[in-house]
This record gives sequence, structure tokens and C-alpha cells, in this order.
Amino acid sequence: MVLSAGRHRLTPGHFEQLSSVFRKHYALYEDSELCLAVCDFVARNFPHRDARNLLEDMRGLESEKPSGARGAADEGLQILENEIGRAEQ
Repeated sequence: MVLSAGRHRLTPGHFEQLSSVFRKHYALYEDSELCLAVCDFVARNFPHRDARNLLEDMRGLESEKPSGARGAADEGLQILENEIGRAEQ
């Protein structure tokens, strides 16, 4: 929520750093609410093309999650589609 509230302060470099952190650590996130929050943030705040690439990469990482851990990349991709639809209106 803090990142979303300060989104206007984030530079392209910040988005690149966040993307790197998510790619490196997403498979380790065991809490489904954290996964959803990360995917929601990516879908709503990253440039659309970057968001799609990152969410697709994160979906691929979900198979590496510890047993029983659930990711949310598919939900993030759906949120992204909704965001794209709103932007086109």
C-alpha cells in the first residue's frame, strides 16, 4: 500500500529494481495474500508491457514455490487486463 500511495515518486529505475526483487524472491513467498498484493501492485502500477512480462515470469516461478504455497500471477494478469480495458475507454 505504501508503494501504491507513493507511485508517482517511483522512477523507471525503481520499477526495474522492484522487478528484479520480485523475479528473485517471488518463488519464496509462501503467503497467498502477499502474492496477491505483489501481483496486484504490478498489474496496477507497472507499465502494461512490463507488467505482463513480469507477471508471466512470476507465473512460471509458481511451480518452484514450497509445497502448499499458492501464487497469484493469474489473478494479476486478470487485473492487468481490466486495467488495460479501463485505459482504452
